[in-house]
Amino acid sequence: MLTNLTNAITVWIYSLYGYTGLAGIVFAMALESCCIPLPSEIVMPVAGIIVGSYYTSHPLHLPGTSPTFPLWLNLVLVALAGALGCLIGSIAAYYIGYKGGRPLLLKYGRYVLISQHDADKADRFFQRWGSPTVFFSRLLPVVRTYISLPAGIA
Repeated sequence: MLTNLTNAITVWIYSLYGYTGLAGIVFAMALESCCIPLPSEIVMPVAGIIVGSYYTSHPLHLPGTSPTFPLWLNLVLVALAGALGCLIGSIAAYYIGYKGGRPLLLKYGRYVLISQHDADKADRFFQRWGSPTVFFSRLLPVVRTYISLPAGIA
């Protein structure tokens, strides 16, 4: 079942990139960074595979890049698009947490097993360790998707 899900996501990513190119990478990475569980472990390698295929006998096409560009330039464009999407998604999640997160957390937190006490502990933790926590959390595979929202709430 997990293989079917991974294959479906991969096909969707290929289709998205085929129609939108670099904008699709920005969109997919923004979704991934905005607390939507779209694995960046699929999003970015698929873009790299498409760009790398330019230099094989069966090239695919990613709008916004060109087979006439050197490989490093296409990879830099893809990396910049991914970084921009990650930044946009993280800012959106932070803003949502900053503007409406605390009241929503207190109102609906019990449904995801978060109490007032837990929210207060998280606030104290972020006041003391906020910057290092966010920095190191951005380096961890699953945590990086969700860290911007609690950082905005705190």
